[in-house]
Amino acid sequence: VRQQEVNKRILENNKTLSGNIMAGASWHSLNPTLANELTQATGQQTFNTAVGGATTADTLQQLNDFTSSGGSFAPGSNLILQQGGLDFVYGVDKNQTLNNLDQIISYMNQQGVNVILAGSPFASSFADVESNNFNPELDQIYNTLANKYSNVTLVDSMGRILQDKSLLADPIHPNARGWEMYNRSILDALNNRNRTTEQG
Repeated sequence: VRQQEVNKRILENNKTLSGNIMAGASWHSLNPTLANELTQATGQQTFNTAVGGATTADTLQQLNDFTSSGGSFAPGSNLILQQGGLDFVYGVDKNQTLNNLDQIISYMNQQGVNVILAGSPFASSFADVESNNFNPELDQIYNTLANKYSNVTLVDSMGRILQDKSLLADPIHPNARGWEMYNRSILDALNNRNRTTEQG
């Protein structure tokens, strides 16, 4: 609840978000160090608007609420989005998950915002995650989005971290070593994105 109150204040007090914007679910809302690491790496302010337990529908609604009240994003900003895994375990139709993400990314593309998309492997239940009964590779919907939108850079570290129980604090969240690995994959994706943009 405290994080949601912080998010609400961020979105109310900053009508134009710039720099780095963390969004999505608990691998960002609970992440103890990623915001500071993003700020150090880019020299830009980082806003964390992620909400633990958020589905793609929740994050799309958060975006729509922000923009309908006059909110916008500065071109060249970075949206660091972790999303989709909860849709899978909750049984949301995969086409709906894809559509929700497509709406978020399409809007960001129109605004000139880079999207670092931390995707999830497909697991149909929390029990399957706990027992490693899933393929650690990214679900295909993420590749579909990356192929469609040039502003998307994928991060695929979540599945490998979830399958290595020595990197977890509980069945679905990293410990300090897991966060370090996950955050490194985010920063590497951002660096690769920036290098590609400079070369292009």
